[in-house]
Amino acid sequence: MLMFALYFPFILFGFLVLTSFVHGQLRRAEKSSWWRTYVSWTGRNILALISPLFLFLLVQYVPLLTTGFIPFEGPGGVFVVFIIELFFIMLTLTIVMIQSTWFYQISGTIYLSALMNALVVTWLFASSQVIAPIP
Repeated sequence: MLMFALYFPFILFGFLVLTSFVHGQLRRAEKSSWWRTYVSWTGRNILALISPLFLFLLVQYVPLLTTGFIPFEGPGGVFVVFIIELFFIMLTLTIVMIQSTWFYQISGTIYLSALMNALVVTWLFASSQVIAPIP
């Protein structure tokens, strides 16, 4: 519970900024029905968030698979671990955008979607950490 309380304010702020970006600046015109609008906005939001990460993965993995060269390795290979985590981050962002667009269309404001996204992602972060004394 402590980790959840520590992470939540920062993640909530991040999602307030993110939802104002995707549901404000990137928002498109409404379609003929609620469902078409939801599918269109969700698809565009997912593409806006996932495309740069996917291109970054291509830059990393195409040279690795073709020549065996790792373009971005970092000190001690730390950056490679971050690259591996991008797959989980992309999946999380996809789920978050599906949920975010849904709550935005229901409420008409960014606050409900930012709150729900922050709750889910904070729960993912806090529950995936090993919290134990180090011997």
